[in-house]
Amino acid sequence: MNGASGDMGKSVSAIVVESGRVLLTWRDSDGERRLTLPGGPACPGESPEDTLARYVKAQTGLDVRAM
Repeated sequence: MNGASGDMGKSVSAIVVESGRVLLTWRDSDGERRLTLPGGPACPGESPEDTLARYVKAQTGLDVRAM
């Protein structure tokens, strides 16, 4: 949670498909390792498209753009 308000903010997830395959990333959550779509929370003032591109680049090394 983010402060006393309980506002968790905005997050994005990317669905990256190439040749009929979907890209997934590993994420540790609650002591378990899980496959998830790349993504994460936005920084204040950041657009969803910029957030998506930033997380996909950080988590996979790929340069993408939102469609």
